[in-house]
Amino acid sequence: SADVDEDDDFSDVAETAGLSEESAEEQRAAKKGWFPSSMGLSFLTSGEARHLSVVARWGDYTPGETEGRDGQTLPTWQRTPREETVDLPLTGAAEPVVRDVPGSDGLQLLAVERKVAAEDLKELIPPGTRSVSIFLVNRREPLDDQPDRNFAFQSELEVHASSPFVPRPDPRGVLAADWD
Repeated sequence: SADVDEDDDFSDVAETAGLSEESAEEQRAAKKGWFPSSMGLSFLTSGEARHLSVVARWGDYTPGETEGRDGQTLPTWQRTPREETVDLPLTGAAEPVVRDVPGSDGLQLLAVERKVAAEDLKELIPPGTRSVSIFLVNRREPLDDQPDRNFAFQSELEVHASSPFVPRPDPRGVLAADWD
């Protein structure tokens, strides 16, 4: 969702602020920000791999209160660490595999796989190797009054495959004519 401050009045921004070629509208647009709604990672796996086990971890925050030194009530946020494991099949299909993360209220795992067809790298990558990308996607509905409550903070993914991962080669220089 958009940054909460996106509608702030920027009429007090001087025309000369920023780069000389920027207009006032460009300066205003630069203030807008978008929060990420997904994160992911990519890796190579052998053609024998048939499924992945993905551990998704994140933190949910809820508002709370605590008493300050002066006896006044102070607002706080309480972090609840979350962890769920999701099995994802490797189907070889062109369509992504999507699975809901159980108990997450709207997080999903999305897996995209493609066969590696780099003819120039055939000596560096075993036949049948697949490139797999896994994404943790936040599909939670934002709350107007407390948007932070539906974010997934400090997210991480841990992936286990049914067969070993394939090391990603460094293709720089594979076709170079230089001796080094």
